[in-house]
Order: sequence, then structure tokens, then C-alpha cells
Amino acid sequence: MNYTEQAITFECAQEMLVGILAAPQAPSATGVVVVVGGPQYRVGSHRQFTLLARALAAGGYPVLRFDYRGMGDSPGGKRDFLQVTEDIRSAIDALQQRVPQVTRVALWGLCDGATAALLYCQESGDSRVDGLCLLNPWVRSEASLARAHVKHYYTRRLRQKEFWIKLVSGKVATAALADLWQNLRLSRAGADRRAAQQLLPFQQRMAHAWRAFGGSILLLLSGDDYTAKEFLETTRMDGGWADLLERPNVARHDLPGTDHTFSNANARAQVEALTLAWLQRPAQPQTISAADKPIARGKAAAAAPSAAVEVYRHPDELPPDVQALFGAAEEHSIEFGLSWYRNLVNTVYPRHPGVAIYVLRSAGVPTAALPVILTRRHGLWTDGESLSNYYTALYAPVLAPQASADELAVLVRAMRRTHASLGSLRFTPMDPQSESYRILRAALVRAGMVPFDFFCFGNWFMKVDGNWPAYLQSRSGMLRSTIKRMGKKFTADGGTLELVQSGPDLERCLRAYEQVYAHSWKGAEPYPDFMPGLVRACSARGWLRLGVAWLKDEPIAAQIWIVTRAKADIYKLAYHEDYKAYAPGTLLTVMLMQQAFERDQVGEVDYLIGDDAYKKSWMGERRERWGLIAYNPRSLPGLFGLCREFAGRAIKSVRQRFAVRRTGPQS
Repeated sequence: MNYTEQAITFECAQEMLVGILAAPQAPSATGVVVVVGGPQYRVGSHRQFTLLARALAAGGYPVLRFDYRGMGDSPGGKRDFLQVTEDIRSAIDALQQRVPQVTRVALWGLCDGATAALLYCQESGDSRVDGLCLLNPWVRSEASLARAHVKHYYTRRLRQKEFWIKLVSGKVATAALADLWQNLRLSRAGADRRAAQQLLPFQQRMAHAWRAFGGSILLLLSGDDYTAKEFLETTRMDGGWADLLERPNVARHDLPGTDHTFSNANARAQVEALTLAWLQRPAQPQTISAADKPIARGKAAAAAPSAAVEVYRHPDELPPDVQALFGAAEEHSIEFGLSWYRNLVNTVYPRHPGVAIYVLRSAGVPTAALPVILTRRHGLWTDGESLSNYYTALYAPVLAPQASADELAVLVRAMRRTHASLGSLRFTPMDPQSESYRILRAALVRAGMVPFDFFCFGNWFMKVDGNWPAYLQSRSGMLRSTIKRMGKKFTADGGTLELVQSGPDLERCLRAYEQVYAHSWKGAEPYPDFMPGLVRACSARGWLRLGVAWLKDEPIAAQIWIVTRAKADIYKLAYHEDYKAYAPGTLLTVMLMQQAFERDQVGEVDYLIGDDAYKKSWMGERRERWGLIAYNPRSLPGLFGLCREFAGRAIKSVRQRFAVRRTGPQS
């Protein structure tokens, strides 16, 4: 495949880093970021990184190789592999900005570049990274180096005739014998399992990152390299690495006769071929061990199956059985379905690294899903929240019938394990009377979190009996008078009302809505693609009711209603400020309300978010939407948040009591 190479710069902590982007003509959704190791820059030893990037780009994979701050052509203070988290994050951002087709990223690192890639995952929790290609990872400590020398150097020397001839003739230096004794002593100390506790912190963090990583790992080890041998010795002797190399998401290849940097043409070709074949694997979800006891219902505890947790980064990645679970949830609200989440991710969070859909399987069957977004705070801790934003009027976990709090707790625990610095989880807005709210709250408690309830907003709605004339007659005299007077004036001045559901007029009326919104009292949309995306998705499924009020050729008001499963949701309304005197919004509401009563025959109309006064003119009932915020007391940020929450609620209670004492009880 044809590709181009381009020098780029991108910002990291107020420094401009330098990189080379190899971009194929038809790029894959998986991109590669080369994490440089040792005292190297973006070219690599004997042009290793340059040649690798070109080979992968020819295979269709965008590749960015770059210089850390303080290395190569990038300015800034020099730093080692323990200090490059922000550099790697900025490189991933730059790759996605310049190749927007990239939704998943594989980090490719040699030596301490491999270590840096693992530590990046441990520190950032970046869900964009779904693959790690690790070559001869660096785990050096005094004990690991000694073990490698004793096993692979001195053992070989002791078997050589020449060594014993030199020893007998006195030609083996005293320093060499002392060095052998020192290495034997250190290696024996390292052989004790308790010596694993003395490993430097970064080796322990590497093991934690490896265990938590649910994506695919390609491990390439040189046959003639002490760094690779140290790595294998460490994984064999340290209990923290137990079984990690044998996990099903790890593909290991040992390359006999190759040196540390795979310096000859044959070794380089092997690395390129193995990397390319690994990238071409079918996309798989990240899988996290549930690490829970079997989940049981009732008396079936002994036979209950164990759980498995999968993590998906985009709704389009969900397998058919999980899609069916979301389809069933959509029967209760469109905001629980894939059409909603797909549009939300594509238009609001297109490159957010924390988008994640946690799915629980029990006996292979999906039973629960928790769409969330995880955000790194100041590079120190992670907070999670429901995959929603201010467009969302209702959120709930996606649950199979009879799903329990125990099952949902497995997902919360998996989230907490993969993000050791998790501070809090926040879910909004929810129906506090719903079963899903009760289950989620109980699940947070069972997963070791401390939850609190809080008010979000009021929600005005009405149940519909189907009698439109009676409903209209029951509205206030002032409202009915406005409808009558403004209807005559609007019509006399050439006004018309238009209703569009689909077809060739859709885009024209959508442009009219955007034009009205731009001239309304409302501020600019922070995510201007969201509503057009929602309109098109709902139109394709027959749910859209888009109303436009025209004064001659000028659109002066527009409303977006979504009607599905006998329920009409009023999502957006706006009118042109210059034509407020016609009350065009009121006239549109009458048209769409009559449509909902008489043609759509809905059982409920919902004004969704807020206690705006005008909503009471049309609706007769009010309910509330609440949220849950839960703190993780096992992390310092979570413990701090928990203390702050307790203090805030205590202060509020005292103030309320004091206010009552001052004013006296209200009659």
C-alpha cells in the first residue's frame, strides 16, 4: 500500500515534540506509536524504527515515531523511561488528530521503551491502547543482573576447558573470581521469594500493569541478549509475575541468535513480519479476570458459573449478543440503546481515551453492561462517570432480566482493579424509583465503594388519554387565547408549520433548525454534530418528529421530538428572537402535541430536563432524576473525596437547622 512520511510537531507540557508520521493511503483503525528506548531517538539503532514504520505503513497501519522531551530534536529537559507518560499521551493524541480513522493504538517499545509502554498503561489507564508490542523489556535490578550472569555467562564458562586451564595456571584474575562470588551471593539472595519484595518499584508496577492490561500483548525476546534473559529470570523468580507470560492474551516469540536490537537484516525482517501479523489479528475486546467467586442466584450457588469481564471502546465493537442486550434495554428508553451511544461517542467523545463499555458474561452469556467514561485527573488519579453528558435525560446500567447487584458489582470491582488510583464513580441522571437504580447502588456497596444520592433535576411529563380536544380545553385560558390569537396572526402574515420525519426534506429542515438555534436565546452548541447525528439516526428508524415554523421563507422556530414505543420525548426547541411576538414555539408545540395524541397515539409525553415554568403549562406531573456518586476508600483521592462529601453534607445539615431556628417552622 502507498503511504506518505511527514515530519510533524505536537505539544507536550508547553514543549513542541518532533515526530515522523507514516500514513497509509487507506489507514487502518489501529495505529502504532513507537516508544523509543534507551539513549535513542526516533530513527533507532541502525535505522530500526524508521524501517519498521515503513514496513507497517505499507501494510496499512499508521505509525508515529517521535522524540521525547530532551531527546533528538525535541526541546526540554532530558528524562528517562520513568518520566515519559505525558510524552506518550501527547503522541497518541497527535496520531489520532492527524489520522482520525485511528480509534485503537498499539504501543511498540524496545528495552526500556517496552517498560515505558507498560508503565504508561499503568499510570494513565488510557483505553485507546488495546495492544502492546514489547521487545526485550527492561527489568534490571542488582539481583536480576546477577542471576542472568550466573545462569547464562558463568555456567557456560565453567563448562569450558579453557577456563580450567587458566584457573590452574593462575591466569584467571582474582577480580574475576571475586566477581563470580559476588554474583553467586546476589543471585542466591534473589532466588529467595522474599527478595522479590526488594525489587525496584518500577518492576512491580510493570507486573501490575501487565496483569491489569486486557488487550493483546506481543512479546519478542532475543536469544542472545542479557536484557531478555534478565526479564525471563525476573518473571520466573518473582511471584508477582506468576503466570503472566502464559495468559491467553500474550503471544510470545523467542528469536534464537538475535541480539538486543535485532541488528541484522534477517532479525529485523522477523520482527517486522511478527509485528504485522499480530496487528492483523481480529479485533478482540479487552478481557479482565473477574477474580470473583461464582455468582449464584437462590439455591444454585454450587452450580453457578464464574464470571468474565470484557471491555469495549466503541459501540460498534460489541458482538451480536451484547448488541441484543442493548436492544432489549432500548425498549425502555432510546438513551439505553446503541443508536444513542454510537452518536454520543462519535460526536461528543470521538477521541476520548476513557470511553469504555464494561460487559459481564456469566457462562458465556452477557448479563450486564456498564457504559462509562474514565478521566485521568492531573495525571494522578482516575474518576469515572456514566457515559453521558448534558444531552442525556436518563441513564441506567444495561441489565438482563433477573440480573443482580452481585453481578453488577463484578463490573465495578473490575473497573477498580484496572484503575488502582480510582477515586470516584458518578452516575447521572437516573430514575431513583427504578430497579436499575437500586441494583447499581447495592452493587457499588458490594464492590467496596461508598455511595451517596444527589438530586439532578425535575422532570415534567404527562400521561395521555388520547382525547386531544379535552386536553387542549384543559389548558389555561391565557394559553388557549395565545394559541388562537397568534395562530390567526401567524397565518395572516404568511406563516406555515411543517412536520418532517424522513425523506428528501430532512436535510433542508435540519439546516432550518440549526439556523433558528443560532438566532435563539440559547448559547452555541459545544458539540454541534450531536443533534444532527441524533436527528439522522432517529429518522432512519422512524422515530423523528422535526417541526419547523416558517414565516414566508424564513425559519423562525423549530422543535425536535422523538417518538418511540408509545412515548414522545421533547428534545430540543428554539425560536428566532426577532419573531418572538408570533409565539412560534407555542404554535409548533400545539402541532406536535396534536400529532402525538391523534396520529402517534402515545401514552406519555415527556419534557425531559428541567423545571422551566413554561413546561407546567403543558404537563401535569413532575418526577425527579437523581444521581449516585461513590467513593473508593482504598485510594487516597477516594478517601479525600469521601471525607469532603461527609463534611459538605454535615455543613449543609447544620445550615438548614440553623435557618429553621431563625425563621421558625414553615406552616
